[in-house]
Amino acid sequence: MRTVLMAASWLIMLSLPAIAQQAPFDLKGLRLGMTGTEAKTQFPSANCYPLDGKIGCVLRRIQFGNVESADLGYQLRDDIVSYISVSFEEHKFTGVAEALKVKFGAPVTEETTVVQNRMGAKFENLTLSWTNGDVTLRAAQRLRDITTSTVSLMYQSTSDEEVRLRKEKADAAAKKL
Repeated sequence: MRTVLMAASWLIMLSLPAIAQQAPFDLKGLRLGMTGTEAKTQFPSANCYPLDGKIGCVLRRIQFGNVESADLGYQLRDDIVSYISVSFEEHKFTGVAEALKVKFGAPVTEETTVVQNRMGAKFENLTLSWTNGDVTLRAAQRLRDITTSTVSLMYQSTSDEEVRLRKEKADAAAKKL
């Protein structure tokens, strides 16, 4: 009896790390780290093209949560999916945000900022973030413009690189002012 209890205890202890690990994030079955072949098998109608030393792929008008017509894009770096983004109309953001909370749990951060358009009108911008190791899932109510929401999945190192490149471009542009 004592041997059975010890064996059961060891099995439980060995399985705890597996239980504690969170499943990888995915958007429409697409996840970071997939090969280009796996991604193309998942989405054979994706249009792919060269993009700054990487490959960019786009799917137009897909179903995404409560959104009937969203655009999904992903980037391949060395034939590995390194970035995923889904764009859709801003008025659908609340429904998508709720669906993300159901699928991935409570976000790690939830931040509301104010953005302003060219005419000076101000709008609230809700941004939700989830993390899993070096992977960040981010939902932004307004990103490129006030009418487009985006859900993106990226490695933290990719996010840091994007920030660095934007700063370099801004610094270079500032010198030309």
